[in-house]
Amino acid sequence: MWGDRTLSTSTVRVDESVVVLRVRGGVDVATAPVLREALEAARADVVVVDLTGVDFFTSWGIEPLVQSHDRLLDRAGALHLVVTRQIRRVLSSVGLHHVLQMHGSAEAALAAVAEADEWG
Repeated sequence: MWGDRTLSTSTVRVDESVVVLRVRGGVDVATAPVLREALEAARADVVVVDLTGVDFFTSWGIEPLVQSHDRLLDRAGALHLVVTRQIRRVLSSVGLHHVLQMHGSAEAALAAVAEADEWG
């Protein structure tokens, strides 16, 4: 039933400038505010959002991700997403594959962060 989903998040600090935010559950109208709050609380220059534990993702999840991306970009930071095929499809359907950095695994995302840091 609509709105019966739950969403949980946990944060792991990789180093002083990188945080991994793990998200589990479903993202819909009822849980998008939980995602938004978790993104706002992830205080780091680079935030890697691992969405591989998300089993349901609606367009309500897009706004918190874009807002976080914009906020980090304004501070010369970066948002990296670890996504499933379903979530990549949702984000790509609105053109965000051109804007958001998406990866297939947390390891790939952290490698991209390390590589960007080398060039940074």
